Amino acid sequence: MKTTIEKVDISITTKKNSLPTTKAVAGRFRLFKENTKATFVEEESATVIYGESKSRRVLQGKTCSVWWNPEKERYTIRITVAPSKKSSKLMAELDFETCISCIERRMAEG
Repeated sequence: MKTTIEKVDISITTKKNSLPTTKAVAGRFRLFKENTKATFVEEESATVIYGESKSRRVLQGKTCSVWWNPEKERYTIRITVAPSKKSSKLMAELDFETCISCIERRMAEG
């Protein structure tokens, strides 16, 4: 997919607080709804992704998601936990149940 973004102010945050010139930087890119502002924030845990995704998302929640990889015929569950929130443990358990229910439903449907 190629996208041209014109007339957008972009804010870039990297570890060295400068534009990367010698190596790739991975992170999150967000284009705001009004399409006039965008941000990119480098993340240490992010990886550079290239090519087409082999998995496709089959469930998207606020703090969880389920992905299906047809090549390997397997599901991946992703759950985000914020340790600073007291309800994180409970939310993680509920998210896990939601993801498992989604997988069970999909397996029952064939």
